[in-house]
Amino acid sequence: MRMTLVHVRNSNIINETDSLKFLGLELDKFLKWKNHNDKLLPRLSSLCFSTRSMSSYCDITTIKMIYFAYFHSLLEYGIAFWGNSTESVKVSKLQKRAIRLMTGSNVRTSCRPLFPMLRIMTLPSQYIFSLMRFLSQNLEFYTFNSTLHNYNTRNRNLLHKPSSLLTIYQKGLYYESVGVFNKLPHNITELILHNKSFLTKLKKYLLGKAFYSIYI
Repeated sequence: MRMTLVHVRNSNIINETDSLKFLGLELDKFLKWKNHNDKLLPRLSSLCFSTRSMSSYCDITTIKMIYFAYFHSLLEYGIAFWGNSTESVKVSKLQKRAIRLMTGSNVRTSCRPLFPMLRIMTLPSQYIFSLMRFLSQNLEFYTFNSTLHNYNTRNRNLLHKPSSLLTIYQKGLYYESVGVFNKLPHNITELILHNKSFLTKLKKYLLGKAFYSIYI
């Protein structure tokens, strides 16, 4: 799908553009996040180099502080929009590289035990958490299956997923958040009406495992 992006001022069309940048997020005319990630990757890569340099002089606590202040803050920003895009795979690989550098591991070491050990979320886990934070803060826009019928089925407390054949809609924040919520463990979803408790338990769950996919 392609969309014509334009700069508009005083209700007049100024010119067509190949990409549009808003609040630090860049979307191209094909509604893809390639441009955004192409600019994000060099910044993360340079931070990996800095992490490698600092690891010889700092303990793991200090290295983690540096990671969250610089690397993670860039990775987390706007992730609810671009975190499940095709291009996010490259960002995920850089995150694993940073984790290995922080722990002094070699390039072949599996990161699955390292993420829980450091109490750091993988990119997919951070994407899930960001989606659920949006959902819990905007619950009035969602519909539970229990409000559509009175049948006592096991899915009655899950969210109703709207029908759509458009891929662009299915990749959107609202549609994806419904699908992710419905796949969470019941002991977490049952807390959805209690925002703080829901997010606290979800965060603990995501930190305890290294998810490499949003389909948990």
